[in-house]
Amino acid sequence: MARAGHRGQARYVNAVLRRLAGAPPAWPDPERDPVGWATTRGSHPAWIVEDALARLGPQQLVALVEADNARPEVSLRATPGRTTRDELLAELAEAGLAARPSPLSPDCVTLERGDPGALAAVREGRAVVQDAASALIAPAVGASPGDLVADLAAGPGGKAGHLAALGARVLAVERNRRRARLVADTASRLGVADRLHTVVADGRRPPLRPGQADAALVDAPCTNLGSLRRRPEARWRHGPDDVAGLVELQLALVEAAADAVRPGGTVLYSVCTWTTAETEEVVAELLRRRDDLRLDETRQLWPHRNGADGMFLAQLFKVR
Repeated sequence: MARAGHRGQARYVNAVLRRLAGAPPAWPDPERDPVGWATTRGSHPAWIVEDALARLGPQQLVALVEADNARPEVSLRATPGRTTRDELLAELAEAGLAARPSPLSPDCVTLERGDPGALAAVREGRAVVQDAASALIAPAVGASPGDLVADLAAGPGGKAGHLAALGARVLAVERNRRRARLVADTASRLGVADRLHTVVADGRRPPLRPGQADAALVDAPCTNLGSLRRRPEARWRHGPDDVAGLVELQLALVEAAADAVRPGGTVLYSVCTWTTAETEEVVAELLRRRDDLRLDETRQLWPHRNGADGMFLAQLFKVR
């Protein structure tokens, strides 16, 4: 109840507060007006809603917004060479924690409750907190043990560490010094510092000779619309005017990756978003510019369909 100020002002404020408390706003019906509902009750900016509507239609739009606003469960990924998913499940069960295998990633488990930072497996690097969709990226690079993989936007290091744990030699390029330190910390915690070397540099101009790497990963900066379950503030971080600049950066990074990879090697492009401009259109423009690349496959994941982040993956081969 308001008490400060003039008595008449306090009475007016209290009357308004009582009215608001007794009469909740009449939100648009999601079935009759999905766009109006998504931009009000769903708390999604109009430009995001319009893009999602064009891709998904009204019913799937509502499902996506509901998934974005739901609290996500914790996903843990077993560190290859340190523990298996089944061993991790057994360890969690012994600790009295309910967990189940992820239907999306063979290396991940879903933890129903509990603080992951308090788990011995996480503290010791035998497991990491990683969304199941993100856990698909390092294996999709297709690197063999001993291969040199360039990660050209490596911070904070989850995917670079995963690649190194799978046996690759990783050059992790990150231009932000703080994020580069996080990559190095990840390598130390996972026990892969001997296979993961971090450099502070611009991924558009990596310290590599042309054709030096066997494979490259570009997990590029993006609008992050696929991670709104975990980062709800991301919906307000970018606007439609930011997309063109992000696309320019994404293309520059993946072209640098293509230059760094030898003929016969792979380039994996990924973003945690689903805008057409940052996914299919980036790949189409890349193939228009580069006749030395061949597209193998693309995959778009969705929070409301896959119960994971909305990751986009495109695997390309360097043909010559």
